[in-house]
Amino acid sequence: MILTLYIGKEVYKSTTIVLLFLIGLFIFFSFVEDINDLNDELTLIKIININLLKIPNYLYEILPIALLIGGTISIAKLSRNNEIVILKTSGISNLKLLKILWAITVPIILISIVLSEYIIPIAEIKNKELKLYIRTTNKDSLLSDYWFKETIDENKSRIINIKNIKNNTCICNIYIYEFSKDLDLLNLIIAEKGRFINNYLALDKVTIIKKTSDNNHKKYFSKDFLDCLKITTSLNYKTITYSTLNPDNMSMEMLMNYMNTTKNTQIDTRKQKAAFYRRVSSPITLFIMISIAIHLVIVQSRENKLNNKIFISITLGTIFFLINQLLLNVSLKNIPIYIWVTIPNIFCLTVLTTVLILNKK
Repeated sequence: MILTLYIGKEVYKSTTIVLLFLIGLFIFFSFVEDINDLNDELTLIKIININLLKIPNYLYEILPIALLIGGTISIAKLSRNNEIVILKTSGISNLKLLKILWAITVPIILISIVLSEYIIPIAEIKNKELKLYIRTTNKDSLLSDYWFKETIDENKSRIINIKNIKNNTCICNIYIYEFSKDLDLLNLIIAEKGRFINNYLALDKVTIIKKTSDNNHKKYFSKDFLDCLKITTSLNYKTITYSTLNPDNMSMEMLMNYMNTTKNTQIDTRKQKAAFYRRVSSPITLFIMISIAIHLVIVQSRENKLNNKIFISITLGTIFFLINQLLLNVSLKNIPIYIWVTIPNIFCLTVLTTVLILNKK
């Protein structure tokens, strides 16, 4: 317990310093980029607020690299002071040291879970709302352009275009295009306002343009006007809101809700699935980073100096992290998403642990 607290203190201190340094760099460059867009609507206070809302996401994204660098520096310090040698001569095995470092990583994992499941989604929504409010001259509405495709039945489908959102109950300027199985346009429904009620979209001040034909089979368009119209839809306000968010900034609950509500639509949810499994594999990534940090430092080698080991450890960890991030953005056909998102993490952690256990030096 005392040994865990002692090593943990060094790891947490080094990791915190690296985190603050990297976050400071990210915020500085982001602020410099945003300051160029300074105008009457985008004031300095709003720019500061936007960048402050980015901090939780930066913290979550940088945490694995910060743990890698901070952990490597901490363990290298212990090795330089011959404390690793003392621990080994006192009977502490490599596996025991690895377990201690994994125990130290658990609080960091809990912090990352709080960030990803609670703080980041809230900050992302606030950031998105702030940016949308800045872009529109009407401060009561969020000006945007939302497109959704869903199946009506086996012979019909529709595309819904929503121009802006007033609040979580009212949407405005709605265009609904209904197509046949052969993708012929059947109807165009235009409504000034609408609201979601359970599984329905209630439209007000509706114009319906229908494709019809006369007795001579001559096709033409007719126009009808209705005060209100109710259509069945799988969409709701949450679906629209979630569609504007970066999947990597959504919580697992939000991702599950989005994928469930769009299950019967033709909306592509591969990015959401990849983000979901990334959340699942995130703790494994942190374990891998601290395992890489200890691996090349405590494994004895006469050829390499300690500084070289530190450089190699950080480089390998960074390369793994970049490859892991790349896999999250690559769609491999005929391979389930959970395989190419989680298997590399599990494989790497298994290899590192096995090599460390087998090394008796």
